[in-house]
Amino acid sequence: MKNETYISILIASLLFPAAFWLITFVDYPEQVNATIGITILAMPVIAFSTYKILKNK
Repeated sequence: MKNETYISILIASLLFPAAFWLITFVDYPEQVNATIGITILAMPVIAFSTYKILKNK
């Protein structure tokens, strides 16, 4: 895949958990455990996309 694809995946995987954290802190503080789980699940995608971007340079 092209570098732009990995950059798009990286941005999406960073923004998705960030949106959940914002929603959690503003409206639903009781769902912190779910938000932590979503963040942990996003970490391998972030790491893989970063690796592919840096490898292609």
